[in-house]
This record gives sequence, C-alpha cells and structure tokens, in this order.
Amino acid sequence: MDPSTFGLTGTFESCTTDMLGFFSRWMSIEGKKCLCIGFDKDQLNESVLEYQPGAVTLLTLWDEHKDAEVPGYDTVVGDICARTPFDDGTFDVVLTLSLLEHIHDLPAAFVEIRRILKPGGFFGSFFGPAWSCHVGHHLYAQAGHPLFDFWQRGLPAHLHLRCSPEEIAAWYREQGATDDEIKSVLEWFFETNIINRVFFDDYPRLLNQYFQVVSTERIYAPIAESALDDLRRLYPGNDDFSTYGGKFLVRKRATTY
Repeated sequence: MDPSTFGLTGTFESCTTDMLGFFSRWMSIEGKKCLCIGFDKDQLNESVLEYQPGAVTLLTLWDEHKDAEVPGYDTVVGDICARTPFDDGTFDVVLTLSLLEHIHDLPAAFVEIRRILKPGGFFGSFFGPAWSCHVGHHLYAQAGHPLFDFWQRGLPAHLHLRCSPEEIAAWYREQGATDDEIKSVLEWFFETNIINRVFFDDYPRLLNQYFQVVSTERIYAPIAESALDDLRRLYPGNDDFSTYGGKFLVRKRATTY
C-alpha cells in the first residue's frame, strides 16, 4: 500500500491528564495507602500528592530507573507481572501511569494488582498509546524529528499496521532516510520489547475479566471510514483503531477468588 494516501496522524481528543481529578467522583485517595507505578518525582508531585494520600509506595522494575529517583518515599524494586514483596490486600489504591502499554503479560499483572489490593480497593490507570492506534508503533528513534518521533504527528496514520516492512522501508527511502535509519524504524515498529503490541480492544476485555470496571475516559484520534474498513479487514475481530489510550478506574470485587 502507498502510505502517502493515509493522511497524517491527527490531534488527540478527550485528552485531559488529571487522572485522579477525573476519578474523584468515584474514588478518593485521601488518607489511603497507595502504590504508584510509572511515576517520576514531578509526576508524583503534580498528579498524586495534591490529593493527600495517607502513604505512598513506589514500585519500579530496576533501581536505576527514573521512577526510583523519588526521595522521601518507600521504593520497592519488583515486577508487577510476577509476585511482588507485598502481602495480600496491602493497598487501598494502585495507580499506574504510562505503564500498561509496556507490560508484556497483562493477565499476570492484573492478577498481581488484584492480589495486593484490599477487597473493594481501586486500580486507576492512565496509559497510551495502544498498538492499534495511529501511533501505536511508539516510534522514538530521533526525538523531535517528524519522521522518527511519534509525538511530532508527522507520520502516515497506522503506518505500522497497514504496510509491510518492505513498503515501510520503501516509503522512508522516498523521504530520504538512510538504510541505518530505516533499520532503526523497523526495529522500533516490530522488534523492540518496550511495548506489548496489544490491540486496544483487549484492554477493556481483560480489565473486565479481572476487576469491576467503574469508569473510563478514552483518548482518541478521528479515523476515516475507508481506513477503518481496511484495518478491520486486515485484523479481524478488532474494531477500535482510533483509541490512543485513556483513563481506566476499576475495582477489586469484594468477593474472594
């Protein structure tokens, strides 16, 4: 297919970043024991602390990560896809930021989050991009460059889903990219292990399987009907190719599993 016919990635809609403000109708973290995953120092200060949690623990995958550089809070190194050091029912609330799209075993992560939550406890998440959206490839090979940085919105929409690697390489050559640059792009699209390549339709299905869904707010970009038809034909069983991610608030059911 010819990527020049796809149109560029568009602007996002429904994109407020105040996760806890949105969740406040259903949940308060004031005085609660919270586990935060994926927050650096500034994000914790701006997004969590103003809501006056009772205690905050941070979980990070490795101690050199920026998420571990938050002085003044308990920081635990561990993998949310495996058994963490926390006891059953430790936390009132688990909050994750820009995390779910990087997790390779979502069912395992949801099982562990459910285990460490108290009965009736909340799990709130803000994430994106999902693999099925127009920038789901998460390309970040050269920061600030419209051809190599998905944040710049200069790439053909759904390039990674609608074209073969050969077609992508040919399009980049037409734009003047070098062989090394094209190799880097294809590695980001199809080989890097920092994203999970899970289609968005699977997220609400899995969350509903392991939790009670309380509220959601999706971030999305409009998509042409012709593109949507093409993507649904290419990936049967998937319907949503416009949602970038968003906010999800779910709750551990009070019954025991």
